[in-house]
Amino acid sequence: MKGRDPRIIGLQEKLALLQKEANELKITIAEAQRTLSDRFAQIDMIIEELEILDANTVQVVITDHAIVRFLERVKGIDRKQVENEILTPEILRLINQLGGNGTYPGKDGFSVCMKNGVVKTIKINR
Repeated sequence: MKGRDPRIIGLQEKLALLQKEANELKITIAEAQRTLSDRFAQIDMIIEELEILDANTVQVVITDHAIVRFLERVKGIDRKQVENEILTPEILRLINQLGGNGTYPGKDGFSVCMKNGVVKTIKINR
């Protein structure tokens, strides 16, 4: 009886080893897929919780009126004094000469912007 070809034996051993490794990898991949699915479920739960918390968060806005009252009543700022600092005699003279529409530069580094006799904003002179 003739002995088996060593090349065949070697290839069969290699085949058996590769099949064993492939099966182990299948198990590892299945475990990784379960772990990945678990992580995605955790991510979804956190996103849902964040959305609920964000929906329950009240967005607070402070009106300009409330800020003015705070400055007057809490910080003790005199509104009339501020008005006098904005509408200086020089600016009042310009308004009377040019009318109640436009931008009037002041000496203290700002300009008064008016429309229809109402001060709308203050701009810093550059």
